[in-house]
Order: sequence, then C-alpha cells, then structure tokens
Amino acid sequence: MAPLPLLEELSKTTMSTRTKDQLLILIQMDVKKDASKVSEFKKLVGELLEDVRRMRGYIGELKKLKTNNDAIGTVELLQRMQKDDLEKAARLLLMAKETKVKIQEKNSFILKIRGHLVVF
Repeated sequence: MAPLPLLEELSKTTMSTRTKDQLLILIQMDVKKDASKVSEFKKLVGELLEDVRRMRGYIGELKKLKTNNDAIGTVELLQRMQKDDLEKAARLLLMAKETKVKIQEKNSFILKIRGHLVVF
C-alpha cells in the first residue's frame, strides 16, 4: 500500500515515522493556527469598538440638530449600526474564548502524549 500523501508530508516535517511524533506536530501546528485566530479576533474586536466610539461622537453631534429630519434618520441608522457592531464584538470575544479553551485542551493532550501528568 502506498503511503498516504498527508501522512507522508507529516513524516517529512517531523523527520519521524512514529505516529506519536507526527500527532504531536500536527496538534502543535493546529494550536499555532488557533492562537493566530485568537489574535485576529481580538484585533477585530478592537476595530469594531473603535468604530462604535466614533459613531457615538457622530450621534452626539447629529442629535444637536434635532430639527433636521435627515439628522434624525441618520442618528437612528447609526444607532442600529452601533448595536450591530457591539453584537459582532461580543460574538468575536466568545469565539476567542472558545478557541482559547480548545488551545488549552490541545496543550493538555500534548502533555499527556509526552507522558506528563495533567491535573485539573
């Protein structure tokens, strides 16, 4: 039976044919990807919160133009956009938290495979 391409690539990366070594490298690569995702989620949250702050300023200025119907409509639109951005930020923070939990689980598994005792 011919070697499977992904396992062969992993074997070259680990310079080992031992399944344990390959599994460790595979999980470590996955942890790095997850850590990168957490950073990206946090960056996006920061951008969304900055947009919310900026919109708050616009809303404050537009509210001073109470008699202008266009300003009132714009305020309502900006408030909806602000709410949407806050909801997106909350979802991204939740995704970041869930991804951190996955990273901890994978790191615990790595320690277990290496033979270290993991106590919770």
